[in-house]
Amino acid sequence: MRKENDFERLFWKKIKSPVGDIFVGWIHKGLIRVNFIYGTTLKQILVDLKHEGFKPFTVTGGKAVDQLVEYFKGSRNKFSCKLVMRGTTFQIKVWNELLKISYGKNKSYGDIAKAIDNPKAVRAVGGACGANRIAIIIPCHRVIGSDGKLVGYGGGLDKKSWLLYHEAKREWNNV
Repeated sequence: MRKENDFERLFWKKIKSPVGDIFVGWIHKGLIRVNFIYGTTLKQILVDLKHEGFKPFTVTGGKAVDQLVEYFKGSRNKFSCKLVMRGTTFQIKVWNELLKISYGKNKSYGDIAKAIDNPKAVRAVGGACGANRIAIIIPCHRVIGSDGKLVGYGGGLDKKSWLLYHEAKREWNNV
């Protein structure tokens, strides 16, 4: 059994977005979670976080919350939040590559595999995208199949489609 002081403080806020409710969580080192709340309850997310060693505290806002709200309003196309990526070395390498995909653009899983000097790791890149715990800000929604089709997204293909359209629409308006 953990003692009260064995837990790391995690600050969180639930925000409403055009694609549903989103959980945003951060620790003193930076942002660790941006997850869609669906198919589970907020209570379950908080229980899971406690099992991972966090003590959640709800707050009224924060930098990542503000930036996500601006993103959904269409007034932000880059994020400047400090990220705390927790994963394998391979996953973190993939996530860092995803951060290089420009707003309104996309790349295939194969493109990402080649960019990290592991061209045969296409399926593993898909797995790393699926393990991404910082959705939208680490833009795994910008990764598509080699045939240009939408495939795989932890939030659901409807959300992926909406996010890509949201970004492309803004880019078209800037032309």
